[in-house]
Amino acid sequence: MGLESATFTDDLDASNPVSGDNKSQGDDHIRLLKTTIKNSLKRVTRAFYVPSTLAKAVDYTVLAADDNKTIVCDTTAAFTLTMPSLVVGDAGWCIYVLKTTADANPVWLVPPSGTINGHTKVRRSVRSKITKVLWTGSLFEASRDGPPVGTIVDYAGSTLPQGHLWPDGSTFTAADFVELNTALSGNTKPDHRGRVAAGKDDMGGTSANRLTGLSGGVDGDVLGGTGGGQTVTMLQANLPSLNFVVTDPHDHNYLRPNDPVSVRNDIASISVWQATTSAFASGSSNQSLTAASGGSSTPMNTVQPTIVMNKLLVAE
Repeated sequence: MGLESATFTDDLDASNPVSGDNKSQGDDHIRLLKTTIKNSLKRVTRAFYVPSTLAKAVDYTVLAADDNKTIVCDTTAAFTLTMPSLVVGDAGWCIYVLKTTADANPVWLVPPSGTINGHTKVRRSVRSKITKVLWTGSLFEASRDGPPVGTIVDYAGSTLPQGHLWPDGSTFTAADFVELNTALSGNTKPDHRGRVAAGKDDMGGTSANRLTGLSGGVDGDVLGGTGGGQTVTMLQANLPSLNFVVTDPHDHNYLRPNDPVSVRNDIASISVWQATTSAFASGSSNQSLTAASGGSSTPMNTVQPTIVMNKLLVAE
């Protein structure tokens, strides 16, 4: 029969050639196979490895032939996967790393030389999260998803999940969390115990002057700056400025010697004639005012409506 028509491998008819075809037609079929294979498989410049799995629980140096494998990791004890030495022509080589145990121990991903993600090593300790390690032709990159390392998130649970630390102000071992150490510019964790967070006042480079040193002693331009308190005690200097005006327009009786003389204290200094004694009765309208004392300087609660949550520091 005549040569079938095909462009890609799916177009081929597996029943051809039929047994009655001339042997001379075999060359045409071979050429057709080569054409459809080349059309279907592009950029094949090295061996292609069918995906498969490989279980590991101890230190292992990954092979170039492990390309396209998923390495299933039991981290009952932490261990290291060292990547193979590859060349430019191996660009596109990759493996997938999957942790399957519930412990907090990591599997370390280490390049044979140079860096991975810009570091000498990276850790992966979160269960059931697949990490793809790719050779670009010049370096290794390990994928990760989720918020950036160093992010603080609310957490309603009480057990520290894998891949996170409590932001309690303590220190961590920099060699164990190299990405976090870089993100925080050091190995001291932020201390979020009993604190709420405010946006840095000069985010983007310009201060909004909404949180200054006058705001409970918090300098909003300082990353990690702290201040404030749950109570405040009012001082006299915190009270508004007041001017008191006292009006006293009632009658006063001045006795001299025994005769009453009624005068009003509408004027600062008064003199009246006492007819019966032919004498002056004098007085002054300046009255002393005594205000009732009170208050106990009891601190006032300044806590806003609050729900208490744990905080998590994204560590890897």
